[in-house]
Amino acid sequence: VIAHAQEGVVVYDREFRIQLWNRFMEELTGVAASEILGKQESDFFPHFREQNTEFMIQRGLTGEVVHAPDTLFRVPSTGKSGWVSTVYSPRYNSNGEILGVIGTTTDITARKRAEMDLRASEQRYRLFVENNAAGVFQTTAEGEFLACNHSMLRTLGFDSWEELKNYRALDFHRDPANRQRLLDVLRQQRILMGQEFPLKRKDGTTVWCLANSALVEGDGRDIIEVTAVDITERKRAEAALQV
Repeated sequence: VIAHAQEGVVVYDREFRIQLWNRFMEELTGVAASEILGKQESDFFPHFREQNTEFMIQRGLTGEVVHAPDTLFRVPSTGKSGWVSTVYSPRYNSNGEILGVIGTTTDITARKRAEMDLRASEQRYRLFVENNAAGVFQTTAEGEFLACNHSMLRTLGFDSWEELKNYRALDFHRDPANRQRLLDVLRQQRILMGQEFPLKRKDGTTVWCLANSALVEGDGRDIIEVTAVDITERKRAEAALQV
């Protein structure tokens, strides 16, 4: 049963020598049982010393069940590498004496790679938003600010996110009813493109924006995402031509 288990099983004696190395571990690491039995794991995984693997096995020898942190492994001799999650449990004999430790290992490489890909994607998106010349911000339907890039902070006349987050979206609308109309349309259409409207800056002056808005769901609530461009100078030029 252990030989064909869908997780790695390693049995250590009290001197940390490996007594059992199942087929899952052979396939995961590329190291055959015949090579590693009777030897210490650190002979094949030198970096395990830095990760305190022997210390966790030692804790298992005292009767403790140890959940190791997610561990990156690599095998220089086979070129195999990946991520594993391991639990070390004491191994008892019929008299209740601890003979060694059983390590149960799960391959979490796919999950870790997905997490790293997600973090990289999120980082790329954050950099895109922060470096975007257009203003980008998020609010809840109630008007609480969730995020805002540097460009939008400047458009609204703020120096920092810490200052802006104490305000509500309604504070910047010249016509409070305009925000409610925007919400009503977004709830029906989910997206609005090319809307022009005036906003009130921190100092009370007016800034005109050309905006695209979208209503999305996040954490079980409606979130409004807006990308806005300052068109105040264009509006002034249009007004001057009409004089």
